[in-house]
Amino acid sequence: MSSENILLLSLEVSAVALAIGYLLLAVKQDIRCWIAGIISSCIYLFLMFSANLYMESVLQIFYIFMGFYGWKQWSQRDKQDAKFEVETWGLKMHLLFSFRSNSFLSFQVIFLRFLQMLHYLFYIPLLLFEHLWLLIWSQRRSWRI
Repeated sequence: MSSENILLLSLEVSAVALAIGYLLLAVKQDIRCWIAGIISSCIYLFLMFSANLYMESVLQIFYIFMGFYGWKQWSQRDKQDAKFEVETWGLKMHLLFSFRSNSFLSFQVIFLRFLQMLHYLFYIPLLLFEHLWLLIWSQRRSWRI
């Protein structure tokens, strides 16, 4: 493994650690979560740009701007001394949400398979018609000789 790969791997591991830190701090409603999120997004911006993933880089720029916006909003919230309630779900709610999400995902997969099947139902006869037409045209052309 080259030193460049080790550097990129260590940057990616630190970006993941900062992203997890962002989530943990956000649940605790600590304003420092935005700092962790912004630094994580900056590291990901560098990694995505160096991998020539330009649209992912643009997405990270959006995350950086949203991090600064969130930081600003939370700093104003601290002045107002408002505290948001963090609601936790029990096992029943997690299972219900998971079932609904998986049902919707299953519907999407089935629908896409249906569209793919329709594509083949229309494409294959068209392809057969084209081949048949070319065959008849070539035979007709040879009959003229």
